[in-house]
Amino acid sequence: LYFGDAWTLPNQGVAVWITMTIIFTLQFSISFLRLGPERLNLIRWTLHASSFLATVFCLISFWDLKFAMSLLPIEFLGVPCVIYAGVRRAMAGDRPAVYYSLGWFCFLLGASAILFYYTGIFKGSHDVSWSMLIGVVMETIFFSLAIGERLRHEIKTSLQEQAILLDRHRREVEARSHAFQQLGKVFYPHQLQKMEQGHALETTMPTTPGWACVIQLDIVNSSQIWSTDRKEFLISFLKGCHEIMMRNYDAATMQADAYRIKEMGDGFLCSVGYPFALPQTSNCALAAIEIAESFIIVFRRYVKRLNHAEPVYCSIGIAAGDIEGFYPNTGTKEYDLYGHSITLANRYEGLRKSIFDTVDFDLLIIQDEVFKNLPVDVQSTFRTFDLVAAKLRVRDDPLAEVVHYRSFYRDAKVTAA
Repeated sequence: LYFGDAWTLPNQGVAVWITMTIIFTLQFSISFLRLGPERLNLIRWTLHASSFLATVFCLISFWDLKFAMSLLPIEFLGVPCVIYAGVRRAMAGDRPAVYYSLGWFCFLLGASAILFYYTGIFKGSHDVSWSMLIGVVMETIFFSLAIGERLRHEIKTSLQEQAILLDRHRREVEARSHAFQQLGKVFYPHQLQKMEQGHALETTMPTTPGWACVIQLDIVNSSQIWSTDRKEFLISFLKGCHEIMMRNYDAATMQADAYRIKEMGDGFLCSVGYPFALPQTSNCALAAIEIAESFIIVFRRYVKRLNHAEPVYCSIGIAAGDIEGFYPNTGTKEYDLYGHSITLANRYEGLRKSIFDTVDFDLLIIQDEVFKNLPVDVQSTFRTFDLVAAKLRVRDDPLAEVVHYRSFYRDAKVTAA
């Protein structure tokens, strides 16, 4: 830059260099000492004000260098504040601030020594002229230690925060995994998959009308089983039956051998063909018979392990008809089924009390509708009981004229006739 008859760039360069050094020093100190609204707030604003004045000084120097130089001492007002802030932070236990304060102490000591030497206040050897350089070197060393200590502290803090975040994430993953494991006790895998994909619970199971064969199984005179392992026997038996129902479960196609509707202490209800579908080529009635036979096989297996003197038998009723799934409109959304076929399965299982005086065998009673849908060779394994001749009626199925039954492991003797 050229003003009038003289080059002024060197002087202005010095002024700009001093200004930028002060601004950098003040702003660096605010950041390094972590001066925020909650910590030495007045000092922080003082340093910001000093930085602003230094910026003004820099701009004025381009128009009036002498006036700007007269303002130079004002700029250094921020330096005592920086030192004071460093000492305060060091006393508060901030280790990087200790090195920072020592660096300023060495610099001021060297600058004061050389200032007193050249002004004649301090008389000493010419070697004192090196004090400024020594002070700057020591300041650089201590500032390097301060920055290194701050960096070490930041890395340590960052690693601790990462460890905390990783631990929190691990606990969240474990909690989510535990929650899904617990939900697996309530919902089927395909329901969890659909809900994870954003589907509402009410859309994860069929709620449209359908048709199914319903099986009701009951243990005959279970209240008279006084064995000490009665509870274990019931749990094991019901668990084995549920494994049969889920034998061919496929989450993708929502197919399974059967669906457990309800457990009733010593028995249960299940449906074949709805809500879990069977393969298109399957005969629903035949599938129900085969599943019922599997239930009896499992029952006999666990009866043999039961420590009970008297024989124990089970009775199964199968009926076919309309069925529909639903979710309650109020309260918890628990999937359930209702329909005429469920009612009839209960009625047909209960016929054993009317047809047989005593049931000392495992018994399977099926509705005529189910019987008619069976292959001929399977039909031949059943006996037919004439309800009209015995003057019996099936409650909720007034048109029923006959029922069909099969006994297992012992011949059944009809007494109703």
